[in-house]
Amino acid sequence: MNHTVVEGVIQHLSVSQVSAFNVAESGCELRWFYAKVLGRKEPRTASTTKGTEVHAELDHYLGGGSTPLGEIAAAGQRLLPHPGKDLFVEYGLNDRPRPPPDANGEQVNYFPASQSLVQAGGIGFVGFGDVFNPREEHVLPDGTLVHEPGVVEVIDHKTTGDLKWAKQASELVKSTQMVGYGVFLAKKFPSAKAVRLSHIYYTTKGTPTAVKRSAIVTVAEIAETWQKRVEPVAEKMKVVARMLEKNVEGNLNACGNYGGCPHKHYCRLHQDVSPFTRFKMGLLKNRVSAPAASAPTPTNGASTTPWIPPPPPDHSPRFFPDLVASKATQGQSYRFSTGLEGMFLSTVDFSGQLLYSFMPKGGGKPFPVGPDEPIIPVAPPVVAAPPPPPAPPVVAAPPPPPAPPVVAAPPPPPAPPVVSVKRDADAPPPPPPLTAAAAPKRGPGRPKKEEAVAAAAPTAATGLTLYVNAFPNGAWVDLQGYIVQVTNELQEHFAVSDIRCAADDSPLAFAKWRGVLAAAVREGPPAPGIYVAFTKGNELAEIVATALGGLCQPGQFVRGV
Repeated sequence: MNHTVVEGVIQHLSVSQVSAFNVAESGCELRWFYAKVLGRKEPRTASTTKGTEVHAELDHYLGGGSTPLGEIAAAGQRLLPHPGKDLFVEYGLNDRPRPPPDANGEQVNYFPASQSLVQAGGIGFVGFGDVFNPREEHVLPDGTLVHEPGVVEVIDHKTTGDLKWAKQASELVKSTQMVGYGVFLAKKFPSAKAVRLSHIYYTTKGTPTAVKRSAIVTVAEIAETWQKRVEPVAEKMKVVARMLEKNVEGNLNACGNYGGCPHKHYCRLHQDVSPFTRFKMGLLKNRVSAPAASAPTPTNGASTTPWIPPPPPDHSPRFFPDLVASKATQGQSYRFSTGLEGMFLSTVDFSGQLLYSFMPKGGGKPFPVGPDEPIIPVAPPVVAAPPPPPAPPVVAAPPPPPAPPVVAAPPPPPAPPVVSVKRDADAPPPPPPLTAAAAPKRGPGRPKKEEAVAAAAPTAATGLTLYVNAFPNGAWVDLQGYIVQVTNELQEHFAVSDIRCAADDSPLAFAKWRGVLAAAVREGPPAPGIYVAFTKGNELAEIVATALGGLCQPGQFVRGV
């Protein structure tokens, strides 16, 4: 078995994995964590089995086979290209056809990630596309065959019980799966100017029906979408692969997708729901579904409607559309039609999530901005340079003082007389005079207090400024990269997958990893610069930030609330 994640390191990815992880595509990070990091397999469903059968019929037909299509696949025959050996059917992202089944008759779904033509976050993507069509003739959604010079096509077969789940053409250009196939085609066929992304949906319930959704995207647009949408998700997946289950975010809105999540009975999100929360949800459900009364019931004036507490206000950072975020500049202030002014800030939290927010002028909580809201840059006020200070008046140098008179040195005082003391013959000799070398020590061997303080004082790191849970006014660097680097070095040195989970006989055991991490930070601090650390919920970041705070000069360590 070729595992996706080994000891917290992602070995390979696939376009379907990124879609299943990405919340923007109705995915769930926690479900991916259960399946790929913890290795809890997801069982095959009846719909998955039916889809596999239809795919096998279509692959055989497009490859030039003589077996006729079944009832479901035949419904979409008019939307398919003409069969031929020039079609790349079940073709891998490593630019090779899918190998034959293994000794157990199982389909081979993996190949070395280093062979892949598709990369994100430095990780190779494995997988096979249904149909890559290099011809410049393609079938439109209405069944018309058209000539499209410079355009290649990728076709993905989809089986569904209801066409209401079929994606629209505008959604395909944002789909990680289809954009990933577009990246492959752009590299396999360098002369192509655009790629047609196509889904063909086959219904498995009722009368067999098929529809085609298709859109043309230029090669430049595909590269830009991959860079902006997929690369950040792959970077976050690398961080989540090393996290503990309790810190992984989930998406309750995705629990019913694709026939329901198979991890629901032990999922942390469902275990964390308190009885009081279930009670409130039940009240709300009963209130919405209860039929209206035919006539008001007489009461003594008190309301009979059950009280439902309002939801708490949402003060979390907002995710803003690319339309606004792409036009905004880090640290720039903007004015909106509502009269508000805010500074645009983008950052990555401790779990790798990319956040966009507009901070109000004068401080406060982030405020939302609609996707079509115009943003007007606010120029910083022009401050006139202060006038130079006046030159000091020229004062003549005073004359030198007169030389003191020469006075003869006084004669030396006479030597004191030598006093002799008569001693007994048996008396012991007098003790030697007390010298500096023989002076008694202060205490039992301890140094002076001033010397001990000087020896224990750390050396301040020159040019290092750190903001903890706060933002500076100018440019800054996220400290998360340094935190990951120093922890990785310790894990390699002590041969552990996580410094917090070392064996009992390890030098890191019993919370001693905290001191080892702090010592490593003081020994090798980051390069001079302005850094921002986000420590809420991140134990490693808190220890690193505290250690670096002791190295900062006065005024160069700022901790927010």
